[in-house]
Amino acid sequence: MTIGGNTEQTADNDRIIAEIKICDNDELICDIKINFAKKAFDAIEDVLESNGM
Repeated sequence: MTIGGNTEQTADNDRIIAEIKICDNDELICDIKINFAKKAFDAIEDVLESNGM
């Protein structure tokens, strides 16, 4: 998914969510979504907290 909510990426719209699916003999053993924007905000928050802001 892109920042604008689209499932197709364009030149000016970066992806923020990745879905990772792992299968073993056609059996789904892992299905996880990673939200890169949330991870970035969490990292910024951690830095601000460690600097007393």
